Amino acid sequence: WRSCILTPKEKQNKNLAKAAARLIARQVVADFNHVGTASNHNHNHNAAAAAAAANTATVVKKDEYLDKSKLKTDAAESVVMGYHVARQLGWIEREPAVRRYSNSAVITPKDW
Repeated sequence: WRSCILTPKEKQNKNLAKAAARLIARQVVADFNHVGTASNHNHNHNAAAAAAAANTATVVKKDEYLDKSKLKTDAAESVVMGYHVARQLGWIEREPAVRRYSNSAVITPKDW
């Protein structure tokens, strides 16, 4: 998943990769936190994608993704890996895979 989701700069060393995974996981969990309703950003996701995301989102409580210090790296990497697999299987159709600013920084829930 790292080769598809992370930018070349984020792949330069493990600390950058881990920090990026935590930010991307916050974005993914925030997007899929409200299963069965339209997301806050009007993304259209099919039922299978919503169910898969719900299973991931239930592992990470809402308060945890809002507080960047609470989402541990292992949990974040698991969320991002599951998200990547769901995209590869066609369960989630979202482009771009990760929303980023023009400087390639990840857009996180606090930013919108």
